[in-house]
Amino acid sequence: MARADNSTLLEWVIGVAYPIGDIGVITMALLVLGHVRPALRGSVALLVAGAVSLSLAHGVYALRLQADQRRVRPPRR
Repeated sequence: MARADNSTLLEWVIGVAYPIGDIGVITMALLVLGHVRPALRGSVALLVAGAVSLSLAHGVYALRLQADQRRVRPPRR
């Protein structure tokens, strides 16, 4: 993620933290799935699928929001 000229360091850090958090959620969900007993694997797999879907949807939404802001933002004078 490139830092825009008009963004502060805090904005950049927060912008980078969100994708890292999404990757962390996906990683932890997959690790939990690998450590669960076979009898519970089906229900935990549904929870993992939900967590992964939520993280992926969050990432797609954030990217789409950034693209829309670039397109709609008026030019600087």
